[in-house]
Amino acid sequence: MNAPVNIPPDNVPLKTPEAQTPASADNNVKVGVLDSGVNQSLSNLAGKVSHILRYVGQGNNLGSGVYTPDDITHSPSVATTDVAGHGSYVSQILASNGDEGTYTGSQNVDLYEAQTSNDHQGHSAINDQMAAILDLHNHYGVNLFNASWGSDNHYEANSNATHVLRYLAATNGLIVFSAGNDARLDPAAESLTPLVDNTIANGLLTAVGIDDNKQLYRGLDENGQIKGSNACGRAAAWCLAGQYVTGPLREFNNNGYINFYGTSGAAPQVTAAAAEVWHKYPWMTASQVKQTLLTTADYLPDGSYSGLPYNDTFGWGELNASRAENGPALFSSLFGDFNAQVPDSQYVFGNDISGNAGLIKSGNGVLELAGNESYTGNTTVNQGTLLVSGSINGGGVTIAPQGILSGSGAVSSTHNNGTVDLSQGSLTVNGDYTQSHDGVLNAYISHQLEINGNAELDGTVNLVNKNFVTGGNYDILHAQRVQGQFSQVNGSKFLAVDRVTYAADNVNFDVTQISAQDAVGAGDALSQAGAKVVDSMFAAANAVAQRQQNGAVLTANEQQLLDYTANLQSSTSGDAVQHIVDSHSAVIYAELPSVLLAEQNRLTQTVANRLSAMDGMEEATPGVWTSHDYMKNQYHPDGWNKVTSTTNNTSLGMDGRVSHALLLGGFINKNEMNVTLDRNGGSLKGKQDGFGAYAQYDAASFYINGLAIYQRGNADIKRPVMSNGSQSTEKSNTDISSSTLYLESGYTFELPHEVDVTPYASVEYDRSRTDGVDEDNLHGVNVSGMKGEQSSVALGSRVNYLVSDALRVGAWAQVSKVVSRNISDMTLATNLSGQDISLDSPEFDRNSFDYGLNINYILLNSVQIFAGMQSSTANEQALSASAGLKYYW
Repeated sequence: MNAPVNIPPDNVPLKTPEAQTPASADNNVKVGVLDSGVNQSLSNLAGKVSHILRYVGQGNNLGSGVYTPDDITHSPSVATTDVAGHGSYVSQILASNGDEGTYTGSQNVDLYEAQTSNDHQGHSAINDQMAAILDLHNHYGVNLFNASWGSDNHYEANSNATHVLRYLAATNGLIVFSAGNDARLDPAAESLTPLVDNTIANGLLTAVGIDDNKQLYRGLDENGQIKGSNACGRAAAWCLAGQYVTGPLREFNNNGYINFYGTSGAAPQVTAAAAEVWHKYPWMTASQVKQTLLTTADYLPDGSYSGLPYNDTFGWGELNASRAENGPALFSSLFGDFNAQVPDSQYVFGNDISGNAGLIKSGNGVLELAGNESYTGNTTVNQGTLLVSGSINGGGVTIAPQGILSGSGAVSSTHNNGTVDLSQGSLTVNGDYTQSHDGVLNAYISHQLEINGNAELDGTVNLVNKNFVTGGNYDILHAQRVQGQFSQVNGSKFLAVDRVTYAADNVNFDVTQISAQDAVGAGDALSQAGAKVVDSMFAAANAVAQRQQNGAVLTANEQQLLDYTANLQSSTSGDAVQHIVDSHSAVIYAELPSVLLAEQNRLTQTVANRLSAMDGMEEATPGVWTSHDYMKNQYHPDGWNKVTSTTNNTSLGMDGRVSHALLLGGFINKNEMNVTLDRNGGSLKGKQDGFGAYAQYDAASFYINGLAIYQRGNADIKRPVMSNGSQSTEKSNTDISSSTLYLESGYTFELPHEVDVTPYASVEYDRSRTDGVDEDNLHGVNVSGMKGEQSSVALGSRVNYLVSDALRVGAWAQVSKVVSRNISDMTLATNLSGQDISLDSPEFDRNSFDYGLNINYILLNSVQIFAGMQSSTANEQALSASAGLKYYW
């Protein structure tokens, strides 16, 4: 008696092996083995068995749809995990790794063993089998099943098996049945269920068994009765043949080796091939996997002829697993048009595809047709790319607005509403070519669209280059007759189409180069600097291309120059061009001297304020001190990169009075600087060690301060180099040094309430140097050493308030001006072109208003704690903070 089957609703989403949940390791295909279990300790099944679940009795739950199989995966008893041995043999044919010379199955599967047998003969209840299918499919994401069994049952449309198999086929499942071993004209009843409901055929295959003579296997059993494979019979349309005798296999109890007889061994051969197809083409539906296996089988004639590609004896013929891994071999009305829903990757159909149906290419990925295709149905490219490296010789090709046709092969008559892309080579149209107003032709220089019929043109043509172009006259299209014209012609940002000539049988472009300086237009200083560098490479490439045209054999470096500049030339986006020229400017080397001068100026001001503060408490007896300075600044010279810098400086010093009026001191310091530039300018990490000396002469209310600092170190520099669609990172290291002389003089006015005001004037000289850099890389540059120096003056005033004998707070402000500045120009040569280019160096602001606060506190009559903050209008962002202490005796 049949219990009602609980089937999930029809809107359950299709599952594919790639999107199974939970996912298999290494994107393996999950295979449900409906059998007697498995001995997973067999060495040739190592790592292949994911689960062993016992479903005996679970058929009673078909009505509720709630299944609770026993998980016997970790049982140590072979008698428990395989009650008959049959499942172990089937599993080896499916997935054996070939250990110890055994038969080799699929290496891309995970086995989900459904133990449905409860005796040593391997008998099972059909409802238990159906329960296992539903549970593994719905709860474990298994789409592919092997059923090496069959019965003499009679199934109606409302039978449990019919319900389950119908549901499996409707939800992207595929099951492979063995035909049976009774030498009958029809296979077992389960293989005939598509005759009850033809939708089941989408997810069902039947396997018969053949001998070495390509005949259905026949032999005598132990009782002298003729036994052997059943024929495909009425299941011929979904049937094919595997080997009846398979081996050697390990005996299921691991005591030796056997050859396995029966269609129970032919079925897992087909299942393993289905798994390999699904692993290679994870986007295929179950019906398409089935179609691939059937249409790649080797036809075996049986003397009959029905006009169909299969017969009642062998079905579609002998399984050809290696051929199936190259995709389908027939697009037939028996299956309908092949709708390839290809995701974001590239897949290849390598077989010669025949038939009377067509191909629909959907999805964003690339499908390559590498065979000599003779199918007579139409080809429609709805989405993504159809790449033809072979040929399409049958029906017409239609490209939808979101579709792309590419390749170096040949196609039949083509109607282009989308894009024909010649990037892969010249494409041949054996027929007429029509391009609508919405159509696009990506015409690559040196590749042509060869049309052996008539061309009717409209829409857009984009000039694209694969090789470096010096300019000239280029054919982009040949036809028997050309009618119409393109309504829009686009060059690239570095190549212009000056004229389009429409002759009777071809279309021709006059092409000229556009310099990088013209491509960026007026631009700013950074753009013009980068454009000079790019144009130097274009100039060098032109010379090399001319040599090549004159027959010269190019060196590897010359070919790299042509390849790289060709990539730059193909830029079609204004933003891409801007990124390219910005990154090629090597601006970080040009800005480095100004950055060092600015950072040195900020550090000098911090030390000068400290020098003033350290004498303010009248406790300037000899002592040692330490301090830490943090500076964060942002500079933006007009027309150049925005520079953001962070500097940490740690100092250790000692000072004291050598007389009532004279204080002397010195210090050593360690400076770490991080700098980043926007607009693909790069970044650097610099370290400098230095020393300084200072003095103060104080005569009553008048004072003079002097300061000298010298630092030396190096900087690790990284900068991006952008090309069209790619980026490399250049790394280098350069030695750097900086020095400062500072002199300040002021007069202190004592005011009531412990306040004093000190107007002052100062003069400062800063100098920086950087060594030359050779980026030892294809896309790198060779940069000259640079130096910068500047002199500045300032007028300011300090206000201090003595809160107590131990505490003083103060504020200061000054206006400063750089009265002279000399920064050497940068000489640069790219490693690709070798041509020297002189570039102006950017400069930061010359005028600023600086201000800050400070505080000093005497602790325990022997420790002075000091801190300060300052800022400047010379920067878009400026913050300096310092803190330290002095111990004196």
